[in-house]
Amino acid sequence: HQWRGEAEERERTARLAMGFFPKLSARWYAAAAETARIASRGGRHQEVAGLFEAVATDSAPETAGARTVVLAQLFVPALRAGQSDLAARIRAALNAAERHLGSGDLRGRGWLARANGYAALVAGDAATYLDQTELAARCFEEAREERHALTFRTSVGFAHIALGQYAEAEGILRDTLARAERMRLAHTRVIAKHNLGYAVALAGAMAIAVGLIGIV
Repeated sequence: HQWRGEAEERERTARLAMGFFPKLSARWYAAAAETARIASRGGRHQEVAGLFEAVATDSAPETAGARTVVLAQLFVPALRAGQSDLAARIRAALNAAERHLGSGDLRGRGWLARANGYAALVAGDAATYLDQTELAARCFEEAREERHALTFRTSVGFAHIALGQYAEAEGILRDTLARAERMRLAHTRVIAKHNLGYAVALAGAMAIAVGLIGIV
């Protein structure tokens, strides 16, 4: 449902799964990660905080990877909403989980890089944002999770835009858009096309940019 852009069905399925699987189990964490993404995009900050309180009770080394995936997706919306106290608590929990991440835990390390990159962006460090976002994309590529890798490639494109590197951004985003269209990834396609239009506009080709964004 996520990749087809079916938001309501995606949320319903995630909530059912959270209620069905044992709390803090691997499958519960997978469902919680989906719920975290949905709540953050909906601006439901109390729900984000509630999910963190549930996850914060877990410190088991064996769930560090799954815990990192959820925590990273709670950290970003907390920062975005200016909830500095909550973000600091989530950051501390991420740091604790990171100590137990194995070198082969590509999903956990990918989401951790996403969290680190977004924190850098908020702090005004676009170069570190680019480095960490590229790392996140590589982690998912190595894990053979191409859909997530492509999603992070849209952010890599945006990082190049933030650095004024419009030609680099355009090349990355055109490739990402083509791959997203082939794979029928509706949500990723929209983000790639939006960022591509932004890059092209800033490079001075406004008419082309309007055409790109106008046919989303």
